Amino acid sequence: MLIRLWELASRTSPTPGLREAAMPFLEGLHDVVGHHTQLGVLEGREALFVERLSVPGSVVNITRIAGRLPLHASSAGLVLLAELREQILAGPLERYTPHTPGTRAGRS
Repeated sequence: MLIRLWELASRTSPTPGLREAAMPFLEGLHDVVGHHTQLGVLEGREALFVERLSVPGSVVNITRIAGRLPLHASSAGLVLLAELREQILAGPLERYTPHTPGTRAGRS
């Protein structure tokens, strides 16, 4: 079933997608930083991850391609959060690890 969904999605547009357009820039950034590099897009109050380039032995990163995380729980999400910060920070923030911010001040 998942393969069929992928096939259908692959046929939806004959033009290059965001992933293909961003890949040269993502690869360049990946070469410079030497750590995981991700491409995420804002989808509601979540980051939807389009691509990820990894490096063995780099910091732990739970991102999955086509996966989602709340904006406050990922590095890419924190960048995207700048657009919605007041709205997001007014509500409760679920903690995913002991280091995930849980309050507006980042503590508790």
